[in-house]
Amino acid sequence: MTVYGASRKVGRSLRELEQAWHFRYEDLGKNSMSDTYGFNVLLPRLGEVAPRLFEQQSLFAELNPDDTVLDWFGDVTSAVNEENRDSQLLDSDILGQFANYRNLTRNGISQVSIGTRRYEASGRLILTDNLGEKAQSLVIENPESKRTRLVGVLDKVAFLDRVLWIQLLDGSRVKVLWSPEDVEPIRLFWGSKVMMGGTLQYRPNGTPQVFVAEAIEAGTDVSTVWDKLPEAKLLPKAGSTRRQLRPDEINPLGELRGVLDGKFTDEEFEKMVQEFCHP
Repeated sequence: MTVYGASRKVGRSLRELEQAWHFRYEDLGKNSMSDTYGFNVLLPRLGEVAPRLFEQQSLFAELNPDDTVLDWFGDVTSAVNEENRDSQLLDSDILGQFANYRNLTRNGISQVSIGTRRYEASGRLILTDNLGEKAQSLVIENPESKRTRLVGVLDKVAFLDRVLWIQLLDGSRVKVLWSPEDVEPIRLFWGSKVMMGGTLQYRPNGTPQVFVAEAIEAGTDVSTVWDKLPEAKLLPKAGSTRRQLRPDEINPLGELRGVLDGKFTDEEFEKMVQEFCHP
């Protein structure tokens, strides 16, 4: 997410990013007093294994060379925990992965506590069922991706491997992830008007996250119909849909408890259901 703007792997990834996950760990065993298990994990700093990331500040202005990939994981975890719908680190795929944490307790784990360089003094990362529930709520809200085309000018300054920006004719700027293996077509159109076809992915707040491009061609006057971003269809915020009772109102469900005892006629049952569903 931090580099590509999308959690789903598209094409080949930066070799340096794969090296950033090479780690060694020390098993600290079980603490009988607290009934916990501990591990120490040694990961390389990103500035050491992926220096190219820090040569493109126009793409990755907030990257810190002293970070590890676990610090990046912490950033995503914090965004989910804070239910930050504006975060550039959240898309439907990564939210779906975090939603799996709803099953931690079912799998015999009450919580996972992680400390990193940045997430230690300011507070460790805590993974619980509740974190998974928050992610699931954001999954429900996240607008669906749209197949579309975009017309604009490619920014040749901000380019790394397959990540770049396109400046649309309406003035907006969108991060682009080039899907095909061959990146030569991108270089052919640098600084010129183009039309790109692909899938536009959104953040939970409905703003564009990244455009996963699959094709590119020279832009024409006819293609100006695609020079504006298509709007996302925002979904209502997830939450309880249970109707709140008025202070003087009797809970109709309390009355429905006797239905299975055969004490109500069909007409009485239908009346109570109607009253509950249509207050």
